[in-house]
Amino acid sequence: MTNVTFHQLVQRGCGIDVHLKVVVATIDGVGIQKETRSFNTFTSCLTERMAVG
Repeated sequence: MTNVTFHQLVQRGCGIDVHLKVVVATIDGVGIQKETRSFNTFTSCLTERMAVG
């Protein structure tokens, strides 16, 4: 297997993985603590979690 390296262009980022019943988001980067959260895909669950946030 070949190792590939990339020049870092951004210092912070967020990834999101969308499924039928759950959405998972992770944020990580310089100066912030890495955090991963999961949300049910019902609108009421998404807005409730954002308000607590």
